[in-house]
Amino acid sequence: EFANIVLGFPNLEGYLNCLVYIGSTVGRYANRIAEGKFKLDGKEYTLPRNDNTCTLHGGNSGFNKKIWAATQKDSQTVVFQCESKHMEEGFPGNLKVEVTYRLTDMNQLIIDFQATTDQATIINMTNHSYFNLHGAGIGDVLDHQVMIDADQYIPVDSNLIPTGELKNVDDTPFDFRKFHSISDRVKEAGGGYDHNFCLNNPGDSDSLKAEIRASGRRLRVFTTQPGLQVFTSHIFHLFGSEYPYNDFAGLTLETQDFPDSINQPGFPNDTILRTEKDYAERVIYDFNPAE
Repeated sequence: EFANIVLGFPNLEGYLNCLVYIGSTVGRYANRIAEGKFKLDGKEYTLPRNDNTCTLHGGNSGFNKKIWAATQKDSQTVVFQCESKHMEEGFPGNLKVEVTYRLTDMNQLIIDFQATTDQATIINMTNHSYFNLHGAGIGDVLDHQVMIDADQYIPVDSNLIPTGELKNVDDTPFDFRKFHSISDRVKEAGGGYDHNFCLNNPGDSDSLKAEIRASGRRLRVFTTQPGLQVFTSHIFHLFGSEYPYNDFAGLTLETQDFPDSINQPGFPNDTILRTEKDYAERVIYDFNPAE
């Protein structure tokens, strides 16, 4: 039996007005940048603060608000392109961006993020789909079984900014190395998850990074990126009654570099892009019946 397992809207207006990035491609910089500023090559850049004191998902007009040029490459591949001008949302460099979506005969959706710049900048892209394996709008994800191959996660403060620590998941509600349902320990996690998991074997897109199961369906995640942000949509009620979805309606599996890594000297940081290098990251969502 088929079902639509990603949250969405019936029209463009819903996506443009959405404050929780449903179905978006996120950039230039996914997740949060503390205090809306960063230093690059000795110069400080100031960004719009669109989430309390920080910059979230690229600012007020990130990639989620752009109109992309679309080209159908073949019957299973679509390429989206856009440009981000120098100092757009405060980020330096003219950036050319390409995102390729490819469906395979093995029930995989492969997303390739690519970008080039004409001067040093920072970039951290992700896909912000919300998944519900029961079907969009059917029940919630609290009973979803989740596995994440991560020995560490990133603790955050009250504004969801990383504290700078990489903490072991042992004996915490963030240990998903074996399957657990979201509901098992969600209260211990503060009522919901909105955290980055530090994936084992970063850069190896052949190793399984995460898996969720529900309703006889299975979604597996493979990626070249080192982090996975899991957000359980537990605060949808804060964004108004016009939203068609309730709390815990879906969960994100946002592959990314670590949040605020440009400002965190203790974090691995691969978000600086220079002219001599191309940005290239991949995520694979593998859909199949649960075994």
